[in-house]
Amino acid sequence: MRRIAATLIALALLGLQGCTNMATEKKTVTLDRAYWTKVRHRDLYDAPLWPTVCGLVQWTPGGQESYEQAQLRTARGMPEGLRYYFFIMGLDGQWGNGGMQSVVLSDDPAGSWKLVEGAAEALRFHGSEGRAKVLDELLAVAKVVEPKLQTAIERDAPESELQTLWDQIDAFDDRYDKADPGIDVYARIVKHAHQHPEEYVPR
Repeated sequence: MRRIAATLIALALLGLQGCTNMATEKKTVTLDRAYWTKVRHRDLYDAPLWPTVCGLVQWTPGGQESYEQAQLRTARGMPEGLRYYFFIMGLDGQWGNGGMQSVVLSDDPAGSWKLVEGAAEALRFHGSEGRAKVLDELLAVAKVVEPKLQTAIERDAPESELQTLWDQIDAFDDRYDKADPGIDVYARIVKHAHQHPEEYVPR
């Protein structure tokens, strides 16, 4: 549990929002087999690894493609191991920075929901069924709350009405935090990367 807590604290201190805050990070690593056979637990949620992976996402602000869509396009081209790490780290980074609201309520909610679906699949792969189920339930609620929230905002609803809707999303923060105690997904990613480094090398 101490290792899991340290991971989440590190995520929060980095202020990650998926990959969006990583654009200014200049130091990178070479994502080859040799790197992944020696990757350490703390490398997964720190620079320079995460900024390097984020750098694989090619996106033009103001274009027709949302950032969420750019992430999904990039993820589809990744081998499975790297894709699952990308989904989990991206979700945990956003959650650690802004809670589940920042995870499922965005300018492109449908894109965000697809990223959450990817994270749930990745968590299941690494044995965290509890957290995956929390994300499944979060998505079901978000798909009901988001349109109601947009309608409420458009008609300038009172803060109390908006808060009632936000609270339905916020309720998942504690549940996600407490799900699967003792399962360190990042340790499992490290073990998998050591055993299958080819699954983490960008194509």
